[in-house]
Formats: sequence, C-alpha cells, structure tokens
Amino acid sequence: MTTRGRYVPDRTVHRNRLLAAVVLAAITGSASALELASNDLTDLSLEELLAIDVVTVSKAAEPASRAPAAVYVITHDDILRSGARSIPEALRLAPGVNVAQVNADDYAVSIRGFNAVLADKLEVLIDGRSVYTPLFSGVFWDVLDVALTDIDRIEVVRGPGATLWGANAVNGVINIITRSARETTGTVSVVEVGTERNAATLRSGQRVGSDSALRLYGKAVERGDGRLGDGRDATDRQRIAMAGGRLDTALSVDDQLSVSGNLYTADADSPGGDVSTNGGDANIHYVRPLGEGDDAAQLSLRATYSGFRRDQPTYREKRDTYDIQLQYSRTIGQRHEFIGGVGYRHSSDETGGPPYPAIFLPADRDIEQPSAFLQDRIDLIDDRLTLTLGSKFEHNDFTGYEVQPGARLGYAASERTYLWSSVAKAVRTPNRVDHDVALYCPPPDGFPGFCDGGEIIRVGNPDFDSETLIAYEIGARRQFGEWLSVDVAGFYNDYDDLRSTEPVLLGASFENRLSGVGTGGEVAVIIKPADWVELRAWYAYLDIDIDASDSADASTAAVHEGSSPRHQALFSALWARGRWQAQGIVRYVDELQAGGIDAYTDLNLRVAYEWLDGAEIGLIGTNLLDDHHAEFASDSETVEAERAVSLELRWNWGDDP
Repeated sequence: MTTRGRYVPDRTVHRNRLLAAVVLAAITGSASALELASNDLTDLSLEELLAIDVVTVSKAAEPASRAPAAVYVITHDDILRSGARSIPEALRLAPGVNVAQVNADDYAVSIRGFNAVLADKLEVLIDGRSVYTPLFSGVFWDVLDVALTDIDRIEVVRGPGATLWGANAVNGVINIITRSARETTGTVSVVEVGTERNAATLRSGQRVGSDSALRLYGKAVERGDGRLGDGRDATDRQRIAMAGGRLDTALSVDDQLSVSGNLYTADADSPGGDVSTNGGDANIHYVRPLGEGDDAAQLSLRATYSGFRRDQPTYREKRDTYDIQLQYSRTIGQRHEFIGGVGYRHSSDETGGPPYPAIFLPADRDIEQPSAFLQDRIDLIDDRLTLTLGSKFEHNDFTGYEVQPGARLGYAASERTYLWSSVAKAVRTPNRVDHDVALYCPPPDGFPGFCDGGEIIRVGNPDFDSETLIAYEIGARRQFGEWLSVDVAGFYNDYDDLRSTEPVLLGASFENRLSGVGTGGEVAVIIKPADWVELRAWYAYLDIDIDASDSADASTAAVHEGSSPRHQALFSALWARGRWQAQGIVRYVDELQAGGIDAYTDLNLRVAYEWLDGAEIGLIGTNLLDDHHAEFASDSETVEAERAVSLELRWNWGDDP
C-alpha cells in the first residue's frame, strides 16, 4: 500500500506500520420489484425518466424523484450507449462514485471517500444478493461481471443504507438489477474486438407457456496487459468466461417466482504467478401479494447461494455463503407503510497457510449473521410530508449485537420540487483481515527489515471493534419545465473507531484509534431539449479529515485523506436520431495525494449505426485525450490506463426490445 503522510521519527513505529502494510499488500495480490414495466428508455421524456421506480432506498418501489436519499439510476440504455464494457465503467456515470482503474482487470470503487483496492464501506448487490466477502468486507471487481445487455438498471444510493441493508452499507449501496426473462425473449449477440480487450456475449430467451420465460447466456472476455509508467507491459492479462440463466414464472394468478444462477472461471497473470478464480451463485426470489386496497400487503422470500475459490501467489480463499431473507410489507390505514423482515447468513471459508505470505489464524472459519429490520413510512401531511423511521438489528461473531437506526424526512414542496433530509447510523463490522490476518515470513530471509524467515507475526486483533458512522444528509430536486432537472445533495459524515495500525511488542496490530469527518456534496443536472438530444452533467466535492491524535499511525490517516479525489466532474452529450447514435463523455478526476496520482481528464466516445433492423455496429474510443495516465497507486508498480479503440457488433433478433 502506497502511503504519504507526516514524517514519523520513531523508526520502530514506522517499521511496524509498514509490516501491516505488507500484509494488506499481500491480500490485494498486486504484486421490491421483479421487473420494470418498460425497458426501452430511448423515447422517455424527462418527467418519465425521473419517475422510474427505485427499490434500494426503501425496499419498496418509489419514484426516484420522490426518494428521500441521494439516489441515481443508471438505466439499461445509459449503459449500452455509453460504451461501458464492465460494471465499474458503467458506475462512472453516477455522481460521486469514484472508479479508478488499478490494472488491466481490477478497479478501486468507492462512494464519498476511503477508496482502496480493499475498499470496505460499500454494499454491492446483484438482484438483492450481496456480493461482498467477509475476508475484507469488499468486492472482487475483477470477476464481478454479467451480460450488460441483461442489466435493467443500476441503482446507486450515496450515503448509508445500513438501516435496511445492514453492516458495511456505510457510505453507499449499489444495487445491480437484471431484467426479467419476460423482457429478454429473442436472441442477442455482441462481439467486441479492440486494442486492449476482446469479448463476446450470446444470450437467448424464450417464452415457456403463457406465464413463464427463460433466458440463457454465455460470455467470454480477454483483457490484454496494461502499461507501466516506463512503457513496459504490465503482467496482468486476464481471461474470464461465464454462463448462466434466469427463469421468471407465475405460480398462480398472483404468486411470482424468479430463479437465476451463474457460473464463472477466470485466470489472470501477475508478477508473482497466476491468479485463478472460479465460482457460482444461485438466487431464488418468491413474491406473494396479500390483501387489497387499504389492507394491501406483500410477502417475499429470497434465498441465495454464492461460492468461489480464489488462489493467487499471496493467499487463498475458498468461500461458501448461504443467505435467506423473509420480508413482509403492508399498508396500515391511510398513513403508514410498514416493512419488516428477518434474515440469516452463513459464510464458511478455508484459507491457505504457509508458504502463502498472508495467512489467517484460524485458517478456516464459519461466520453466522442473523438479522432483522423494521421500517415505517408515515404520511404526516397527505402524501406531501413523509417521515421514514427504521432500524436494522444484527448479530455477528466478532462484536455481537449491532443496532443501526435511521430517519428520513421528505417534503414535496410542489409537484416538481422535492426536499429531503436524513440522519442515520451505520457500522462496518470486523472482517477476517481485521481479526485474524497474520504475516508468514518465508525462509530463509523472510522480509528484510520486518521479520526473519519462518516467523509468523499476527497483525489481526481479536478485540477489534466495529467502525461507526453517524451521517447527516440534506438534498433537493427540482424539475424546471419539460427539459431541465437539478438534483443537489450535501452530507456531513462523522466517523469513529476507524482502523489504525499500532506498534506492539512483536510487530504491529490493528486497532480502532482513528476518527474523522467527511463533508461534501454532489449536484447533477439533466437537460433534454428534444427527444433526440440529452445532456447530463454532475460535480462532486469531497473533503476527508482524519484525526490521528490518539494513534501512532499517521500514514493511514494520510492515505484516507488522499486516496479519493476532492473534485470530480462529468459531462455527457447524447445524440440519437434515425439509425445513428453518438455519445461523448468527458470526465475530470482531481489528484490523489496518496500515491502521487496527478489529476486527469479523459474523453470516451461511442458512435453507432443501425445498418439493419436489430443489427448495430459501434466504434468505441476510451481515454482519447492522452496515451496513458495513472488512476490509482499500486503496492508495487502502478499500472496506467491506456487509450483504447474497439469495434462492437450487436445483433438482436426475435422479440427482444
């Protein structure tokens, strides 16, 4: 981990802090709605765009323009038209999301600060299934992939979502929602050939009887080696293949069932050896309406499984996770919308011992997490002033019981003006790194300056406590006429018990000695002067101030303060008329003081022509303003993002819209 900060004259403190950094570097390996009514958003007016339902804020469908949170929807069309080739690239469209390319296949992704390859304050879900690993409370972005043609929308909530989604939903929630199989009948093939990446996707769907539909897909991607600062090729080429399917069916007139599953395998080069990963998942979602009118209610059950095996030169992780969630929602009288639920998650892992440099004590562990949540949305003044109160209750094997309450107030000042504010508590519960990680020093020399060969030095702390956040937010949305909307949000985040690396008698230990404050905000503008022109722009400001007065670890404070850009901005222009489409996206990212990453501006451009009905050819250019630039510091040699050009052929036939 690259660090820059205040000079610490105590050589022992500096040595111990670097020891913990070596451990984290070893782990990085760097050496609810089932469907949207319509998926064709091409011709939607501005008012219709703002009325798209979101489910992530309240676990119940509500228009994005009336959600009391900083929420942004990346639609199916947004993804395809932007030329995004992966989920992280698509997330760059959302205000305030910091996406930095680390190497050819991996990204650092965060919201409102604390970005890192091992970023641990962001909840990411695919169709309601959490995809984080309890090893470090983060996401393996290098293998998080789906067929982009099957994504319905990505809902991005900036700010804590722990009241509903639980621990680790500290700074935001990203919910990737795929399309119903009923909306993806027909066949789609996508072939991409480029200077840095080649890919192919084939998906086919069909009706099964009158009330069911099934789709299957396969996808393969090859990413070439990245570029080092001196012009040499990096050793990070990746190959990934995946396949899966989804069935949507009506069990009765009212009961709906969705079943999906995916398998993947990937291997990548690294300076120390190959990284091999394979895994799969399954997701079953059952929804049953109960009652009608004022007594309307709904019961939903979700059961998921995810498992993977990840083996790389620095560590190994084999994990199986089972999760079941039962949710009940009901309208009570004229003023209350109640939602409650219970859940249970069981995750078991097996990790490798020596000679891997990053090991865990114990090597294998089962983690159980029962939970419950309650939420009541109260109409204080008709439907204009609403108060939402709720809390999540969880138990984990590290700190015991955690309570995460929250309150949101929303006010519709007029038909086109909406004001909101919120206060919430969120926690980031300890993970295996915090609690159990250790460093094995390989014989015969170990790590010079750290330890002798054969030694095992524990850095994880069995007494490590949860990191906490109290977040205060305020926002406003305004639609001006039929062509302009503005969305503004501001926040004040008060963090406590953040992880630090403290010196101990033999090495170093993770402790909760840091605190801090994050302040900032985002503003997003959509301009739609005509059906065939759309302009979008956003700006995000962020300031992180870490207090290390109770800690000997000034370097981690400097990393937190300098690993996320203070300023970010994006401007997008879309032109679509007849058979032609063109979209240009200009993105500015401020410097990262941690790691010495300079500010940069990049330009992505996609031009597409539908030469036959359902057949489209597109030319995509990325990072067009310079040959290469660094976006995030690596623990070894920093890999730079390069200018790239690709040709994409997309062919739809059958009933797919």
